[in-house]
Amino acid sequence: MYRRYLCIALGFASCLFGCALKRISAPAKVMATDVATFQGSLSRFQDDLNAEQSDERATIAGSNARRDLAVAATKEMQIEWTITSAKNGNDIFVPLQGQGKEEVMPLLLAPTKAIPPPPAIAFPLDKLGKVALTMQQLSTGQSPQADIEFLVNYGIAVNKQMKSIEGKTQVKPKGASPEPAPAKK
Repeated sequence: MYRRYLCIALGFASCLFGCALKRISAPAKVMATDVATFQGSLSRFQDDLNAEQSDERATIAGSNARRDLAVAATKEMQIEWTITSAKNGNDIFVPLQGQGKEEVMPLLLAPTKAIPPPPAIAFPLDKLGKVALTMQQLSTGQSPQADIEFLVNYGIAVNKQMKSIEGKTQVKPKGASPEPAPAKK
């Protein structure tokens, strides 16, 4: 009787396992391909964003350098204009003294902190690679030896469960007296 249950259970398990494997392998292959494609696209997008950040930093640095050059050229032209339009030494000295104060003031004030550049963009590409690899492995299935090993282990587990269930459900015959209580000493 146990053999019949075992044969039925093993047959049912092998049928379900084979059907499940065939049902899983095609969608798993599609998912593995899609995840790998997404990983590649995300990697290219990340590289593009990092290149864009680098270009923006270079543009900002170039703008700052051009601004500093324009300010220096303007101040130089102001000095030249002051000297050429002066009628006496005092007309040269007073504007130059004012410009000197303007130059010294930022040095006396606390320096402002530069805004730190944003961190480099990093997406979890390695995790996507693991998902794609797992799905690829799932789509190819196991070897026939591994399938047989799984079915044998499954049959052994089912057999043990059936024995434990049978041991719990043994019915006592009608009219049998309950077990006597232990005698008191």
